[in-house]
Amino acid sequence: MVVASGFIEANELKEVNKIVDELKMRKIEVNEVDNEKVVFLIERETMAKVKSDFEPLKDIQGVKNVHLAYFSIEGADEEPTTLQA
Repeated sequence: MVVASGFIEANELKEVNKIVDELKMRKIEVNEVDNEKVVFLIERETMAKVKSDFEPLKDIQGVKNVHLAYFSIEGADEEPTTLQA
């Protein structure tokens, strides 16, 4: 599972609810709303799927900016394999 988290800045406070509704429609978890900022979490099976769901967030009506704060790396929790000579 790959996880990405960040926040969206809305152009205006009145647009926040529409942005939250759109995120929920896209099955993106909303963790917090603080004035014009909406904190989100995307959990997907692959990095490619996270990227394909993250990039269009900037195109949601009312979005001023999208900021990525954290993402996990596929396989980071697995044991490293050692090379045998």
